[in-house]
Amino acid sequence: MTNIYKSPEAGIEKKEAEKLHFRSKTGWKVFFFIVLILEIISLLSLIFGESASLVNTLGEIVIYGLVLLGLYGFAFNKKILVRKFWFLMIFVAFFWDGYSMFYQYTELAEEQFLESVPYGAYFAIAIFAFFWLPFLIIQTIAFYKYSFRSPEIWNQ
Repeated sequence: MTNIYKSPEAGIEKKEAEKLHFRSKTGWKVFFFIVLILEIISLLSLIFGESASLVNTLGEIVIYGLVLLGLYGFAFNKKILVRKFWFLMIFVAFFWDGYSMFYQYTELAEEQFLESVPYGAYFAIAIFAFFWLPFLIIQTIAFYKYSFRSPEIWNQ
């Protein structure tokens, strides 16, 4: 005799159900590769640029190396280090990007081309911020989701 009040059972085993719980993160993978390409271009310009300081070059390598590592872990569902580290990386990356923006501002303000245009340095920084702001927001969302909204990664 069957119990009509019992919920039906699925034919999926528990391990298979856990594998299905991982969501497809194609958009995050694309974002990771875009940031990787932009970081390679940025590093090449810092290394082969005329006025790249050692602090900026090393900071870019270390900070954005960790940022890329975190984005890789989130996009490809890999558990790397601990959750609290990636939560702290939200602030580290935010402050490093703020420093980089300030550094770019001072560098652009010293160029003679921008001095000839009224408010040229401010205009250049506004365009620079407009281009990078979406990347910074998406990067912050990725680290937030990686550290707080991805129990399927951290419970492996």
